[in-house]
This record gives sequence, C-alpha cells and structure tokens, in this order.
Amino acid sequence: MFISIKRVQILLLSLVIINVLITSCNNNGYDKNENGLAYKIIESKKGREPKLTDILRMNIKFISQSDSVFSDNKLFITELYQPSFKGGIEEAFALMTEGDSASFLIPADSVFKYIFKQTIPPFIKTGEKIRIEVRLLEVKTKEEFEKLANAEINQYIQQDKLETENFMAQNNLSGTLISPGCQFIILKEGSGSFPAAGDTVRIRFTAKIITGEIFESSKKIGKEFQYVMGAPEVPTIWDISTANLKVGGQYRIIFDTKCRKGLPGTNKLKGPGPVIYDVELVSINEKASV
Repeated sequence: MFISIKRVQILLLSLVIINVLITSCNNNGYDKNENGLAYKIIESKKGREPKLTDILRMNIKFISQSDSVFSDNKLFITELYQPSFKGGIEEAFALMTEGDSASFLIPADSVFKYIFKQTIPPFIKTGEKIRIEVRLLEVKTKEEFEKLANAEINQYIQQDKLETENFMAQNNLSGTLISPGCQFIILKEGSGSFPAAGDTVRIRFTAKIITGEIFESSKKIGKEFQYVMGAPEVPTIWDISTANLKVGGQYRIIFDTKCRKGLPGTNKLKGPGPVIYDVELVSINEKASV
C-alpha cells in the first residue's frame, strides 16, 4: 500500500507533539540542568545574579511528595558555597536572580544527608523527591551584608539599652555594667569563695524576655546547668557573671541582643531584644550549697 510523503510527515509531526506532551506531563513543567537538577522558575525578576561567597536572604520551604510541608523558613540567610553534590541546592540558588521565585526537585536522601545532615525520617519515602520552593529576597556581597548587619546591631543595641533602663527604673533595680550590654544585679549574697578558672560550677537559672515571659530554665530542662569556668565553649560573659557570685548567692543579669548569643535557650528566640537571667550558684567543684 502506498503512503504519501505528506501523510508520513503528518504522522511524524504528530508523534513528536505527543512525545513533547508526555514529557511535559511527566516533568510537570520542570527543566533539568546539566547535572540533573529539576528546576522551574515560577517568577523571574531578572535581578542581581548571585556569585560564590555572596550572602543570600530567602524564603525556603521543603515539601514532601505527599504535599506535606515539613520545613518552612520565612527568612533563611546563607552564603552561596560550591555545590555539596551534583544537582545540589547550591546549584538551585545559582540558577536564580534577586527577586525570583522557583521550585526545585531534589532526591530525599540527598536533602537529608547534605542539607539537614540527618537520616530520612519515617514520613519520607525512600527514593522520593523533595520539592523545595524558594523566593530569593536579596543578594549581597559579604562586605555589603556585614555593613547592613552592623547597622542593624547598633540599632538593636540602642533599643535594648532603652528597654533595659526602663525595666530597671520600673522595678527599682540598681546594677553594675560588668561589660557593654550586660547589667549585673546581686539579689542575694552567698558565702565562701568566688569560683575561679578551671572550677566546675553548677547553677540553677530562669531565662526570660524583658516582658517576663520565660523561654528557658533549669527546671524546664530537668537538670541544673553545669560547666567549667573558662572553658572555650562557654560564653565569656557567662564566666564573668558567675565569677562575681559565691555559693548560695543569686544574681540577675540583663543581656542585650549582641551579648545573649550562645546562652542557654537563646537559640529558641525569634527576634532581637534584651533577655534576663536569674541565676543561683549551687556549688563549686561539687561542694554543697550553704
């Protein structure tokens, strides 16, 4: 049977169209880069392109294959590093420009191994793809970011100082500025000697924001806080504070935003502001409290 060239051309064209449609349906509109990273630019602003070592501010959301959001960061800040693996999230960020929003598909095992650095949780199926939705809010060089960060910190410091002064005036408190941003107030004198570098101390504490809401305490944790005076992992200002207290004594210390970093429980706080720690020194080198 004779088939005309025209009919063959129409048939081939139909096959090509069907193949394109099938591929499009399978990929749900996602393209792939040379390393197999599936990406879809949802909104392109054609803004500033990020470069290695730039600081990126973004919204980033992690969604399972069952459309369950298991991590939603309204403001995520990161440096753009070399990709940790082929098709990694760093490649995803590099495909975007400032102001863009995009969606990426990355294998779950890679997401949890390289991004979350943990084993895949039970609610994630092995072999599934994680959908990562990103809006790139801002691209800055390190120098630009540090300049802005310092300006923000200085603004916080001034606000913290005002809030601390108001709190102390309203509660008729008188303290000693033992370090910039750290007001020290003795509530109860202890007895015996002061702790020194190398001593193991045990303390009870309650930590709250300036409005009085408790965010951490040794009671909450279920144990007293123990550490070695002068240990590198302990914030210096914590050492300075405890060094001014005898066993059985109690003090209150008010830290501003800049000084509170690394103190117990502060990783739970969302925004800036002064924090108050009420502390009791229970023992030095396991000597009983008086």
